[in-house]
Amino acid sequence: MFSTTTPAKMQITDYYHFTDQEMRIILLGEYDCDMPAPMDLRIAIFKINRLRFAAATSTKPTPAAAAAALAPLVHRLLDDINAADVDHWCMNNAVYGLEHSLSLARIFRLAVRLFALLTLPRSATTRWARAAAAAAAAAAPDDDGDDENEDPYRSVCAAQRTELLARMRALFPQLEYQPNLRWPMVVAGVAAAAAADDGAAAAADRAFVSESLRIIWEQPVVACGPMRCREMLQRFWASGKTEWEECFVEPVPC
Repeated sequence: MFSTTTPAKMQITDYYHFTDQEMRIILLGEYDCDMPAPMDLRIAIFKINRLRFAAATSTKPTPAAAAAALAPLVHRLLDDINAADVDHWCMNNAVYGLEHSLSLARIFRLAVRLFALLTLPRSATTRWARAAAAAAAAAAPDDDGDDENEDPYRSVCAAQRTELLARMRALFPQLEYQPNLRWPMVVAGVAAAAAADDGAAAAADRAFVSESLRIIWEQPVVACGPMRCREMLQRFWASGKTEWEECFVEPVPC
């Protein structure tokens, strides 16, 4: 999780050579209350960070060439996030009761998908978003849909952000251990920077994230990470910038 809020080029990479199976063995039987995500989604975060590093350190002649080389991996990863069987995992890991565990898992799927969209090469994520939008339109042919000229990337990110925040607003007051949502709150906070044009709604989203991170930080067993992320988000929002790497310009524990 620490690498997610670390600049892409500054990540700790010693574990990047691990295979999926080795990662599963490492995570098997572990339940992290600060990251109560299904195993498939935790492995997806590991892969996203690895792709972030690969894109940032690529030896290709241009960023566009680097993005093109990584595009198949980006698309496969986003498809894997969609396909993750979070319900089955929750049936065997219902630490907080099945209902809350399912709610947490679905929130983490949204957050992990949004993290990928916000951090991976834009050309690759835009192509994936365009394909996802086309598939959704084909599945609902009677739906008038959005403006055909709308940017599919922005549209998909906005939909993910809106659903993520709605689910967290509903669940956060019910949680016995509110740090469960520390990482999804940070993801939503970065995504909220791109919603500045929404006016009052965007301000309300940022206020919710800021206050939630303050509440999380005040829990007895929580270190400084959530408050440091809150400080960086507030600085980021004030700057008018919108990119993940523009928020986390130095390593910050989440």
